[in-house]
Amino acid sequence: MVSIFHRAPETYLEPPGQVDAIRGDAQNPLQQIAQLIDRGSLLDVGCGAGLLGRVLATNTEVIVDGVDPAIAPDNPGVRGYRRFEQGGIELLLGKGSLSQYDWIVFADVLEHFAYPDEMLRQVIAEAKPGARFVISTPNVAHVSVRLDVLAGKFEYTRSGILESTHLRFFTLSTLRTFLAAVGLEIERGICLNQSSFADRARPLSPLRTALALGLMRDSSCPLAYQFLVVARKAASGGAGREAPVFEQVGPSTLHGVRRAAWMALLGSAIGRR
Repeated sequence: MVSIFHRAPETYLEPPGQVDAIRGDAQNPLQQIAQLIDRGSLLDVGCGAGLLGRVLATNTEVIVDGVDPAIAPDNPGVRGYRRFEQGGIELLLGKGSLSQYDWIVFADVLEHFAYPDEMLRQVIAEAKPGARFVISTPNVAHVSVRLDVLAGKFEYTRSGILESTHLRFFTLSTLRTFLAAVGLEIERGICLNQSSFADRARPLSPLRTALALGLMRDSSCPLAYQFLVVARKAASGGAGREAPVFEQVGPSTLHGVRRAAWMALLGSAIGRR
């Protein structure tokens, strides 16, 4: 019997127009990554069917290679990559090939590793001096997950924050701790925000929803659906620079979400009369 945690094959299918949709979506991490990387050689770790490579295809100053265990080399999506290997990042370790890249990208990848810190330390050790690491990962403390847990739900899904093959979960605090532990210094951090309030609040009473939102603090980034960081190897023996404040893309405060909750509570109270 196939494990319930296996990713469904159909989730690898690409909807028509997805590349154009990504290019037009400022809250999509691949669009943000494409804006961050202006030139140089890039390794797309866990590249899937090559979406990042195709988003970057219009920039002739960027050379993209990819590696992914679930995609066959004859997949049309990775034909635009200079090189593609079917397998995990482990294929490249110990061969000296990582030292050629200016950028090493882990776009929604680290959460799939049982021990992402051990893997990332090896990659950092073999990377080119000055190479930058671009990492995106879901925020398990997003408002949608918090409200689900309040309703007694923590259910794996076909995609998203609780996708069934995710093994590790990050908040802003744990992501900072993780990156410091592997020896990376954050140069730039971005919160890619989405509220997705209505669907998640539906199982809760308006009062419980309003109270829960009232207890959340914007400083914990509850609207960040994903975090995106650009980092490089920290200087040895130094404390490094002060950690940057994460930029906000999309709705940045809970004000409008709280207002909707209180309006729902008021409407519920009036309806009882």
